[in-house]
Amino acid sequence: MSEKILSLRPSRPSLVKYLDTYIKRAHTRGGQVGLMVLQIKRGHDFGALFGYHILEALLEQFAERLNTVCRKDDRIIRIG
Repeated sequence: MSEKILSLRPSRPSLVKYLDTYIKRAHTRGGQVGLMVLQIKRGHDFGALFGYHILEALLEQFAERLNTVCRKDDRIIRIG
């Protein structure tokens, strides 16, 4: 698994920590920060129907695919 994936578990504190760091860095360098939020609808229903282990595997593969289009310093953090 790529090292860009910080966590596939809920990680709200990680999100806050990295956002704070990136915002400070952007302010110092005169840059900008972007945040993309993706909401996967009906994940709970999918897990109940096919099994939560299948849902976790699907989310892990989704994160790995996102990593193929991310920059070196980008972070993917699952919140819930």
